[in-house]
Amino acid sequence: MNKPHESAPAERLLRLPEVKHLTGLGKSAVYDQMSEGRFPRCVKIGRTSVWPSSEVNAWIAARIREGKASLPTARPRRTSEAVAA
Repeated sequence: MNKPHESAPAERLLRLPEVKHLTGLGKSAVYDQMSEGRFPRCVKIGRTSVWPSSEVNAWIAARIREGKASLPTARPRRTSEAVAA
């Protein structure tokens, strides 16, 4: 029988240095994109800003999907027979 704490990984709260490391963005880019609605909003705990790991991971996955969707489709390679014809 599954226990509730075993069914899904625990949600983590990420501080800015880890968010920067995971995303490759700098501090200004994180906050600029956040203010533009293009990056998950932080949660304030006291004076500290943290981001839910599930939201940051979803943002990363979306960027990967967008990148793959924007790649050109592969064309069939031309063979020497096709060139000679």
